[in-house]
Amino acid sequence: MLVLGLVLVLVLVLVLVLVLVLGAGAGLGLLRRRSWPPVWGDRSLYSRAAL
Repeated sequence: MLVLGLVLVLVLVLVLVLVLVLGAGAGLGLLRRRSWPPVWGDRSLYSRAAL
C-alpha cells in the first residue's frame, strides 16, 4: 500500500510539473503575441485569449 501511495504522489507531482511547464509556455507565447503581460493566476484570461 505504501508503494502504491508513493507512486501516486510521484505521478501527481509529474502531472503538476507538466501543467506548470505548459502553462508557462502558453504564457510566454501570449506575451510574445500581445503587448499586455499575462496574469499568472487567472486561467480564464488564458482561455478567453485563446478563443
